[in-house]
Formats: sequence, C-alpha cells, structure tokens
Amino acid sequence: MFIKQQNTMPNESLDPVFQLIKSLTRSEKRHFRLFTNRQGSNEGLKFLQLFDALDEQARYDEERVLTEVPAIKKVQLANLKANLYKQMLASLRLYHLGQNLDIQLREQLDYARVLYNRGLYQQSLKMLEKVKVAAHHAEMPHIALLALDFEKLIESQYITRSLRGKAENLSAEVRDTVAHLTQEHELSNLSLRMYGLYLKIGHARNQEDSESITKLFREAVAGVDLTAGAFLRSCTIIRRRCGTTPSPRTFAPATATRRSGSICLPSIRASRSSSSCST
Repeated sequence: MFIKQQNTMPNESLDPVFQLIKSLTRSEKRHFRLFTNRQGSNEGLKFLQLFDALDEQARYDEERVLTEVPAIKKVQLANLKANLYKQMLASLRLYHLGQNLDIQLREQLDYARVLYNRGLYQQSLKMLEKVKVAAHHAEMPHIALLALDFEKLIESQYITRSLRGKAENLSAEVRDTVAHLTQEHELSNLSLRMYGLYLKIGHARNQEDSESITKLFREAVAGVDLTAGAFLRSCTIIRRRCGTTPSPRTFAPATATRRSGSICLPSIRASRSSSSCST
C-alpha cells in the first residue's frame, strides 16, 4: 500500500488539467461554467461534471473522480480531460481578451481570414489595415508583419485591382517592419546572453569582470540605432533580468554608466564615450 502511494504522488502534482483548475480564480471558474453550459450537449455536461469533481479535490485522485461521476467511464477519462483542458484554455482566452492586446489583434487577423474566405476582400483589407495600425502603435511588429504578409497575398492575386501605385508603399512598409523586428530579436538575444552571463558568474567581482561585461555589451550594440525606442526597451529588459527595475528616468540622455546589481551596464552615447561606475 505504501508503494502504491509513492507511485501516485507524481500524478498529483504533474497532472496538467488538475493544475490548471487549481490556478483558476472564483470568477474564472464561474465564467468557465457559463462557457460550458452554452454548448448545451451531453459532452458539455460531462466536461462540467469532471471539472466540478476535480475542483473539489485537494489532491488529484482519478479513482475518486470515476466513483463520484458514474457517467464518466475510465476509457473516456483521457479524452475528456484533453477536451476539458482545451475548453478551459478557450474560456480563459475569452475571459482575458480585453487585457491582452496581442490576443485581440490575432483575433482580428482570424476575422480577416474569414472575410477573405467569403470573398469579401475589401473588408478583409480594411481589417488588416486596422491591425497594422494598432500593432505598430503597440510596438508589436511581429503581428504587423503577419498583417502585411496577408495583405500582400490579397493584393498579389489582383483580386481588388488596387495594387497600382500601392506596391512600392507596401514593399517599403514590409522592409521597415522586418528591420524593426530584426533589431528587436538581436536585442532580445543580447538580453538572454547578459542574463546567462549573470547566472554563470554572478555579480561582477572586480574591475576586470566589469570591463569584460562592458566590452561585451558595447560590441553587441555597436550597430544599433541609439535613438530607436526598441533599444531603450531592450536595455530595460537587460537590467530587469540582471536584478533591477529602473524608472523611465534611468535612460535620460548623457547619463553616467549604468549599474545592475554589481554588473555595470554602460550608458552608450552617440560618441561612444566611456565613463566610470561608482560602487
């Protein structure tokens, strides 16, 4: 009996459906029940019965679920749990839609595809234009690029007959967005490298460590446009991952060398002038 308990312990902590249920707030659980009841099917009822049975448990117990919900057979449990997990994610996506702009924009992209499939090409293009504007404004070039790719697909098929005079503008917009996205990836890669270095060596222990880190940082940003907002945001990411959360004033122009924990992150000026880091 003792051996059986030892074998079931990992399932209690690793079952993804059970973990997700236990992470839900009261309002999220209420929303899920309403979301499930809208289906009005026997399958939906089983979802809810399984959800309620798992929600009442302090530890995951499969045998108890089967006992408390006779309508669920053991051979059905795996598929029901997989579908329940999918339904909970769909419910959470809908519940938090207003708090996540990227989810909203991707939903608009899906709607643009639906309109395209219905042959409503002008409506699809209008929706893509709205997505592009919102994505650029929110500094989400990866979503803007998805909209641009879809727009190119529609225009290149000569469906709307509106490509004349627009091709160059569309191509230039794609190039600018790709350049922006490439720079963001380069800087996020630097952020990961700096964080990995921090995990490897910890705080700078002496002047030699500080100079080595400063050299790495300067070489990585040598070709970066220092006036671009993405550069400043990526510096914030680097500092946060190294242990501090700077205020916006941290990145005022012509300031002294930055410091994160004991790792000195230099203030890169247009002149590439160096400065000291006080301890």
